[in-house]
Amino acid sequence: KLIATLSGADFPESTIVRFDVREGDTPQVFDAQREGQNVYTGTYTFSEPGEYEVYLHIYVRELHLTKLKKIEVQ
Repeated sequence: KLIATLSGADFPESTIVRFDVREGDTPQVFDAQREGQNVYTGTYTFSEPGEYEVYLHIYVRELHLTKLKKIEVQ
Protein backbone atom coordinates (compact mmCIF):
# COMPACT_ATOMS: atom_id res chain seq x y z
CA LYS A 1 0.00 0.00 0.00
CA LEU A 2 1.38 3.37 -1.03
CA ILE A 3 0.43 6.36 1.13
CA ALA A 4 0.95 10.00 0.22
CA THR A 5 0.37 12.75 2.77
CA LEU A 6 0.30 16.18 1.16
CA SER A 7 1.49 19.17 3.15
CA GLY A 8 2.27 22.85 2.71
CA ALA A 9 -1.25 23.87 1.67
CA ASP A 10 -4.90 22.99 1.95
CA PHE A 11 -5.76 20.76 -0.98
CA PRO A 12 -9.40 20.88 -2.10
CA GLU A 13 -11.41 17.69 -2.56
CA SER A 14 -11.16 18.22 -6.31
CA THR A 15 -7.40 17.52 -6.12
CA ILE A 16 -6.34 14.56 -8.26
CA VAL A 17 -3.35 12.46 -7.17
CA ARG A 18 -1.69 9.76 -9.28
CA PHE A 19 1.09 7.34 -8.42
CA ASP A 20 3.67 6.67 -11.14
CA VAL A 21 5.75 3.56 -10.34
CA ARG A 22 8.93 3.05 -12.39
CA GLU A 23 9.44 -0.69 -12.69
CA GLY A 24 10.82 -1.95 -16.00
CA ASP A 25 10.48 0.00 -19.23
CA THR A 26 6.86 1.09 -18.85
CA PRO A 27 5.71 3.42 -16.06
CA GLN A 28 2.70 2.12 -14.12
CA VAL A 29 0.42 5.10 -13.51
CA PHE A 30 -2.75 4.80 -11.43
CA ASP A 31 -5.10 7.06 -9.50
CA ALA A 32 -4.82 7.39 -5.74
CA GLN A 33 -7.90 7.32 -3.53
CA ARG A 34 -8.55 10.14 -1.08
CA GLU A 35 -8.52 8.67 2.45
CA GLY A 36 -8.90 11.87 4.44
CA GLN A 37 -7.55 15.39 4.83
CA ASN A 38 -4.58 15.52 2.41
CA VAL A 39 -4.02 11.73 2.57
CA TYR A 40 -4.10 9.60 -0.59
CA THR A 41 -3.48 5.87 -1.00
CA GLY A 42 -2.99 3.32 -3.74
CA THR A 43 -2.11 -0.36 -4.01
CA TYR A 44 0.68 -1.77 -6.15
CA THR A 45 2.41 -5.16 -6.18
CA PHE A 46 6.11 -5.02 -7.00
CA SER A 47 7.52 -7.95 -8.97
CA GLU A 48 10.63 -8.36 -6.81
CA PRO A 49 12.59 -6.75 -3.95
CA GLY A 50 14.73 -3.74 -4.81
CA GLU A 51 14.85 0.03 -4.95
CA TYR A 52 12.18 1.75 -7.03
CA GLU A 53 11.30 5.29 -8.04
CA VAL A 54 7.74 6.39 -7.37
CA TYR A 55 6.56 9.72 -8.72
CA LEU A 56 3.56 11.46 -7.25
CA HIS A 57 1.54 13.62 -9.64
CA ILE A 58 -0.65 16.20 -7.92
CA TYR A 59 -3.22 18.12 -9.95
CA VAL A 60 -4.75 21.16 -8.22
CA ARG A 61 -6.92 23.21 -10.55
CA GLU A 62 -4.52 24.22 -13.40
CA LEU A 63 -1.38 23.35 -11.40
CA HIS A 64 0.52 20.06 -11.86
CA LEU A 65 3.15 19.21 -9.23
CA THR A 66 5.46 16.20 -9.43
CA LYS A 67 7.43 14.73 -6.51
CA LEU A 68 9.89 11.81 -6.57
CA LYS A 69 10.38 9.30 -3.77
CA LYS A 70 12.74 6.33 -3.88
CA ILE A 71 11.47 3.35 -1.93
CA GLU A 72 13.04 0.08 -0.86
CA VAL A 73 10.94 -3.06 -1.30
CA GLN A 74 12.03 -6.07 0.74
